[in-house]
Amino acid sequence: MPGLGVYKYAVKFAWNDISSRRVRAALTIMGIAVGVASLVALMSITLGMKVKVENILAETLGLAVTLSSKTALVPTSLVTVVREIPGVVDAYPVIEHAVITEKALQPAILEGVPPEKLLDLFPSLEVKEGRVFRRDGEGVLITSKLAERLNVGVGDAIEVSPRSTGAASRKYRVLGIVEVGLSFGEMGFVIMPLRDAQELCDRPGYASAIVIRVASKELISPVAEALRKMFPEARVIEPKQVAMQISKVMNVINATLLSIASISLVVAALSVMNTITMVVRERMREIGILKALGAQRHHVLAIFLSEALLLSLMGGLVGVALGVTGAQAVSSGLVRFMGMELRPVVDPLILTEGLGVAVLVGVAAGFQPAWKGANSRPREALRYK
Repeated sequence: MPGLGVYKYAVKFAWNDISSRRVRAALTIMGIAVGVASLVALMSITLGMKVKVENILAETLGLAVTLSSKTALVPTSLVTVVREIPGVVDAYPVIEHAVITEKALQPAILEGVPPEKLLDLFPSLEVKEGRVFRRDGEGVLITSKLAERLNVGVGDAIEVSPRSTGAASRKYRVLGIVEVGLSFGEMGFVIMPLRDAQELCDRPGYASAIVIRVASKELISPVAEALRKMFPEARVIEPKQVAMQISKVMNVINATLLSIASISLVVAALSVMNTITMVVRERMREIGILKALGAQRHHVLAIFLSEALLLSLMGGLVGVALGVTGAQAVSSGLVRFMGMELRPVVDPLILTEGLGVAVLVGVAAGFQPAWKGANSRPREALRYK
């Protein structure tokens, strides 16, 4: 029997077997599809999360280098010195501190920023209610999630107490409710003018860090190196360092999610192995007849691997479609129930990998029972009932 003819017969044999046992085939296909769908959906969501974080970092950090102290606060007087460095176009101090809001002890992140630099520090800032501050002493801005937890609106007063400084709490009027494009779980932000934040934390003349804007992307590293030479005891953070740390975290999340998805793939592999084992037992007499007529081991092996391949391919295609749909459904659910906008990224490479994994897992799982059937002796196969 010519080689090409054997493989045509093998595919036809496999298709006929699938068609004659549709329920079993459908269950096997769905087992593969669930595993592939989990893989595709989780990879798409993770990639979408990574893109969102990178976009937020690009908008927030941009061409900024951050100078802070490893052990204490930074004198705001350093701003004048930093602005003299070649390539620096702007520099301003900021206060960042953990605070507790109201008597309910709701945690939040305090951001103190010069009023004129508010949109530079938060380029994605969106005012939901009220307005932003324009000078010291006007009030504070809080994020929507924090406003919901505190049950306050524009014009209400909130009490803010800094953690671990020993400073007394103060009351501030809510000037506006905003979204800033960043998320720290349910904590939220309290944003106020720099001088007000310094008074609250009892740190006049000092800041948590100095944000330094440079003229171009190419100047980030030279400016950072100049800062390290000028202030050897300081911590100088470049955007790429933050991106690398975020990337490491995302890789851990991705690995965890893929480990979960791999459980479904193991179940799919067992499903294929069980199906091919049953097919081999049901076709044992036919194997004996084929071998008696001169069929070789690889001919019989091709027949059963063809069925594993067809089942895996169909399961992979269904799984890819379900994975894309599932990722979109998860995205819609996050927006509807948690207010979190996360768009999954459906990369053709992910779809190809999902289909490839389905075929690889299916064929590998079907190889052992197929090999066992291909190695059966004709006399024993003919006597099999």
